[in-house]
Amino acid sequence: MATVEPLEGLGEDDPLARFILSKDHFAAKADRVKAAAFMPAPEDRATSVFAIRGLVEHAVWRIGQEVVATPRGKPLYARADVLEGDVRAVSLVVALDNASPRHANITRWPEEKSAQKVRAQELASRARLRVNPSPPT
Repeated sequence: MATVEPLEGLGEDDPLARFILSKDHFAAKADRVKAAAFMPAPEDRATSVFAIRGLVEHAVWRIGQEVVATPRGKPLYARADVLEGDVRAVSLVVALDNASPRHANITRWPEEKSAQKVRAQELASRARLRVNPSPPT
């Protein structure tokens, strides 16, 4: 498993990675993240992300593979990188998960699914798509 150092706090310029385990959540040819990639989980209205400040590229992909994809038995296709300030700009909040180093949740999603989708679309439009350099087979 990847060894990561916990972070004390996040600033608006800190990058967050949302790991993408579904081909339906991005369009590689269009270099675009889709809103579905950021939609919150229905049970807790939170979107899991990882703070990647200070990590080299291969370490970020290792977290995605070892911490996110492999435990779920799913392929790691891509990730969506967004800044903490972008999350706040769309009226959401990033909460660090003290139980897991570098893990955080995007929280304070509205209750209505249509309002969630609007915020997810705004995040997707601000996100940078990074396709896995070692694509799943």
